[in-house]
Amino acid sequence: MEIKLRYSDLIERMVWDKYRYFILDGMTKEEVDELIQKNEEFIINEKDAYVIGLLNTLYTEEVVYKYKQHLREIIENKSFNYDDVDNKVRKYITRKILLTNANKFKNKIPSSYTSKNNEFNKQKDMLIDVNNFFIEEVKKLEYTIIQDWPCVKYGQVKKIINRINSYDF
Repeated sequence: MEIKLRYSDLIERMVWDKYRYFILDGMTKEEVDELIQKNEEFIINEKDAYVIGLLNTLYTEEVVYKYKQHLREIIENKSFNYDDVDNKVRKYITRKILLTNANKFKNKIPSSYTSKNNEFNKQKDMLIDVNNFFIEEVKKLEYTIIQDWPCVKYGQVKKIINRINSYDF
């Protein structure tokens, strides 16, 4: 099976970072920017589409929603159980993982890209404020040192993610 699409389709489905990493490896930034600018139709094979995650994505213009979904996936996959001081087992995640992955989401949309969809552009512009809000709130959390790493409670991070609302920014 072959799939016909444009580079803008990859960007708006938030799989651009993986496409850039796996398929466009070795191209210069100028060459990549030219591809984005031209936005020509091309064919991607099923194997490559599977590798970059295109086959299991849905389109939405809600960039902030996709950001929240990305953060939830990180805390679900990277959290761990730890016996607290009061002998209760709680889930924790390192602050470094949270902060690094929150900033990595910005790679999903090239900074030079502008969509024809105004709502998508509006959400993309909000992403900077939303990301800063999340990072600042995580830094404010009380942390516990576990194996020399500052770690925060899973539940507290989940509450921060739930407080992110695209209409507040």
